[in-house]
Amino acid sequence: YKPLRWARVLSMAPGILFLDELTNVQRMDVLAAAYKILYDRKAGFTKFRNDVLIVAAGNKEEESAIANPLPAPLINRTIVIDCSVPKIDEWSIWMDKRYGEKWDRRVLAYLMRFSDDFIKLPETGETLANFPTPRTWSALANLLAVMHPPEEIIDGLIGTEVATRFKAFIKTEIPDIQLLIREPERFSRLPIDGQYIAVVELANFLKKKPQQNVSRAMPIIKYLAVRHREFLVLLVLSCGSLKYTVLANIIDIAPDTADVFKEVAELRDKIAKK
Repeated sequence: YKPLRWARVLSMAPGILFLDELTNVQRMDVLAAAYKILYDRKAGFTKFRNDVLIVAAGNKEEESAIANPLPAPLINRTIVIDCSVPKIDEWSIWMDKRYGEKWDRRVLAYLMRFSDDFIKLPETGETLANFPTPRTWSALANLLAVMHPPEEIIDGLIGTEVATRFKAFIKTEIPDIQLLIREPERFSRLPIDGQYIAVVELANFLKKKPQQNVSRAMPIIKYLAVRHREFLVLLVLSCGSLKYTVLANIIDIAPDTADVFKEVAELRDKIAKK
């Protein structure tokens, strides 16, 4: 008997053993091995140290056509944590950490505009048509950052219904951002889709030179703080890894905006909890 290398490591040092997609396993011999790991905390005859954490993950039956329930005795030996779907804000922060500036914030603007399109699962567990999820939105945001994909690709990532709305959204034309900065009142005359796009373009402008451009953009930032507060969260999130720098510069130049940002953030938290 020659124990597996990972099992030997976990018998000698603390660590984490992650069993992914456990509910999707169809082979009984693989399931039996996984159960032994969870039941007895050992692989074959190799027992793990007491400070090894074993984590298993899987889909529910309603989330996957091939998911199976687990035996009650096995469940009874674990701590079951039900993971809720991420919020759009949380998804945006994760995208920043994972991809930095290599994703298109127009996707974030769309999702802030049409939040119900973030996740739309098919009615049945089996389908040939794709559908929007955080995974497919991430793929689309990454793709749009490097190319202008054919419309069929967008359809194939998020499904035709949602893709039709998204393609119309990103085609919305807006004035040059410099003109909006000089004449902020033009923002109110934009269509609602154009306002979301304009905020992303404003964030792109701020990120180029945070301190200098924040000062230059204060006319429209102050205008948003007074007339369109709901766009301030999108503005900050769209600044990606520089969001805290941009926010600090805004508050430094216009201290009275601090309370506005705080009020907007608190309101969004209250809405998210409902």
